Amino acid sequence: MKRSSNGNASDAHHPALSFHREVLITQEWSKIRREFLQALESVAATGVVQWREPRKLWRHAQEALGKWILSQVARVHLPAPCASHEGPSPRTPSLARFFEADIRFFPSAEQLERAMANAAVVQSSPTAVMDNSTIKGKEELRTYDEQLVRDLSIKSNGTHDPAAVAALVQLVKDFSFAKRCVAAAEAVEAGMQDITPTQALKPCIRRLEADDPQRTPQQQRISGPIAEVSVLWPRHWSREQRRDCPPVSLPWAAMEKLRMCYHFFSEVSEQEHYDKDEVSADASQRRFELRAATVILRYEGGLATGSLQLCADTRLKQHLHAAGYHVMDLCASPINAYMKLPRSGKFKGAADTGSDVDVDKEAPNHFCSAFFDTDRYFGSLGSAVAVDPERMYSDAVINPDGKPLLLTLDVPYDEDLCELLFQKLVRDMRNATASGRASPAVVDYVLVLPLWWDIRMRIEKRFFGSTDVAIDSSPSNSASVPSLDVAQIVQERAAMLRQGYTVPYSWPEALTAAAGDARIGTTAASGAWVCFDGVFIDDGYGYFCTATNKWLHGVTATEVIGLAQPRASPPLKRALESFYVVPAVL
Repeated sequence: MKRSSNGNASDAHHPALSFHREVLITQEWSKIRREFLQALESVAATGVVQWREPRKLWRHAQEALGKWILSQVARVHLPAPCASHEGPSPRTPSLARFFEADIRFFPSAEQLERAMANAAVVQSSPTAVMDNSTIKGKEELRTYDEQLVRDLSIKSNGTHDPAAVAALVQLVKDFSFAKRCVAAAEAVEAGMQDITPTQALKPCIRRLEADDPQRTPQQQRISGPIAEVSVLWPRHWSREQRRDCPPVSLPWAAMEKLRMCYHFFSEVSEQEHYDKDEVSADASQRRFELRAATVILRYEGGLATGSLQLCADTRLKQHLHAAGYHVMDLCASPINAYMKLPRSGKFKGAADTGSDVDVDKEAPNHFCSAFFDTDRYFGSLGSAVAVDPERMYSDAVINPDGKPLLLTLDVPYDEDLCELLFQKLVRDMRNATASGRASPAVVDYVLVLPLWWDIRMRIEKRFFGSTDVAIDSSPSNSASVPSLDVAQIVQERAAMLRQGYTVPYSWPEALTAAAGDARIGTTAASGAWVCFDGVFIDDGYGYFCTATNKWLHGVTATEVIGLAQPRASPPLKRALESFYVVPAVL
């Protein structure tokens, strides 16, 4: 970036510079993805690795690489090993915001060093058999690659062939992600050196109606009108300079959601900071389009990870909101985060097929997300692995009414990220109930998980089958209710975690221990957190896809767990049972 007349560098977070940088990031990431696909095709040519769906290899590789980026960024956000986990985070909100705003898509060499140091808070695997990608320097830099190898193994004959797994391990090691990430980060910053806000690339956002004949087959998958985001390339740029940043699309309803959130959270401060002498609708629209195009490129063009585009039953969150909670998502993006709309409701299961967007009635809400640098303008508080729930509860801006806080975890389908998120949750739960410490904060949690893990919560599981009738696993249930082998159902679903290259984890045991035993005495007396455990076994649990503006069913069997901070009569149990219409245990 060029320097101004007083010698100071241009504001790196300027809306125009942020968009320009995101285009460069997308181009660098597209090159890495293309080269990685070539490596995957080459290893298949040897015959050792056989892809289950060769025609979908590009999509599977893109999804796996998106999750790989999330793993690296999460590790940069982790608290330093020297930070105490027995009390609130020592990092002040202002310092956290300053630090997180400079964590972008590609980890820099300095950030990889931080991630390596932070990895001390994550239990290392004694069974790991691969060396993670490294780069030689003052210190050997590493990236976390095990989840990537696992994702590739389950899309190939690596589920049962050790030779295929070994070939994938070697392929990822030889690809040297650490070296490529550092080089990409440096290339992006080099490309920003001579750019001023007036010289920066500009976005083109256009609306295409549902019946517009110009819509591509991929765009036709999206319900309703869409927003198409592309780059207005300068005429003097060569074809090579314009490569690797194709147009991306999302539902127009999501675009309106971004507009509402930007104007609520950032419009006033950005107008004061960047356009103090130009107060006009055109200037406001220009700033919004730059911020929106940047975040859309990040998620739809760069990350492109399908599981982040799904959100669990929004009606559940509305129902919990109506029950008196301040509801916020811990695993979200500006595109799919829960908006404030308290409304009592019931679980509809597979019968729910309508759109989930009611923008006119919704209100902006805070959330946590992976990328604070792009998301903060729309309400993000930062990464879920770093935020302090007690501070969120007591912050008058975040929780102005002082309501009990209900944090939801609609987790990505990724064993590594779940390990990071739930070990953090366990620390927060233990901190809230530490001996001799009276916490004024009231924070409860709802977890929505794919039924992959054998989570043995010490509470009776509620089963929901294809007849939409809740089945209780208690032996005291009526004889007319079909009997189900609870252990068999869960273990059959969890068997896939033992296929292919395995990623060790210990959070189910840690969470079960922290959640306590709800089978003995009252919640207040037992000190148990767990108050609900529902299992939906027929793939009928609906997920709303923000990328297509549609409900999806048959995604996966699902488990919903409610964790209420031990106290007299927490409302979470009643709210969950009324939403899922759970019958009383006989």
